[in-house]
Amino acid sequence: MTTAVPASKKWLFSLLSLLLLLSTIEGCVWWMERRAYYGEVSLTFGDGGENSLYLNSDHNSRPQLRPGARLKGSKYEIAINQHGFRGPEMKSPKPREGVRVWFIGGSTTFDIYAPTDAQTWPALTGTLLGQAIGNPDVEVINAGIPGEIIRGNREDFENYFITLQPDILVLYAGPNDLRGGSMSSSPNGFLEPESDPGFLHRLATFRVLSRKLQTQRIPDAWREHRIDEHHWSRLEKDLDDFIVSARTKGVRVVLATHAHRAEEDATGREAARQVAEGTKLLRMDPEGVIESFSDYNNLVRELAQRKNIPLLDLREEVPARSEYFGDHTHFSAEGSVIAAQAAVDVLKKINLSPQRAPR
Repeated sequence: MTTAVPASKKWLFSLLSLLLLLSTIEGCVWWMERRAYYGEVSLTFGDGGENSLYLNSDHNSRPQLRPGARLKGSKYEIAINQHGFRGPEMKSPKPREGVRVWFIGGSTTFDIYAPTDAQTWPALTGTLLGQAIGNPDVEVINAGIPGEIIRGNREDFENYFITLQPDILVLYAGPNDLRGGSMSSSPNGFLEPESDPGFLHRLATFRVLSRKLQTQRIPDAWREHRIDEHHWSRLEKDLDDFIVSARTKGVRVVLATHAHRAEEDATGREAARQVAEGTKLLRMDPEGVIESFSDYNNLVRELAQRKNIPLLDLREEVPARSEYFGDHTHFSAEGSVIAAQAAVDVLKKINLSPQRAPR
């Protein structure tokens, strides 16, 4: 005679089986995620210790990449050169007919979804430009630092100008500077501290699904955030000061609008889907994010026209479609190719005679 299994034991067995299944899935996803970025190497974008691509994790300090750091996995391979920039070392001394193009910005210039350093859109620009003008000595300085703002980019430019002798400066900034201008509606006018991502974000399965589904929760307080006139004026001044500094040194300047995945007239759920994590970056609702990027790009266009500077209008050149973006602002492999070709089309029209080192 078969003894009936108590219902409580059935429930316990089912619960344990479910937990085992979820743990197995989490373990597999964690392994796949780690393998994609790190492979057999322990370097991470982590806490600023010895095993990190960053020099520190102090949010009050500039983000800086660790010279000589390496990250290698099944999907991504990143090398940081001796100057703290993504890509190979510069030729030394600079070739007599060499041309160096310095790209500034944040993670969208660093090109986080590019599998290798050579496949970032700045590096592709250098390769295609060299082919287009028949000069094998075109080199690119990918000075895009994830999390960096224009003032930090300029500090690097000033520090390394004599050493690296750039001839052209491409200003592709925007998202991180816009983030700094997203003001709270509270009386003190400051951003509230960013909340902890929570326990779920520590799960690899949740992180992967979040990236795949591109969904973000919007706190009610963010719906009132907009960039004020003071910050727009400061942002314009930062760009203007950078331009003056570069021109004083004999460096030609190219201003670039910022591409992103959202359509200008998107609203509601469609805007939320297209903007996704951009709401967290700027701490705004989707419509506010789209409006802010539009205002920034108009500022860049007007500045380029007023100062007679070549304009690389990546907002217009890279279609606002998901196949060209890994998320709201970062290019996919296809997007990087389009951005690079657009940059080459602009740079070919500039006098590319090399900049001589000051005596």
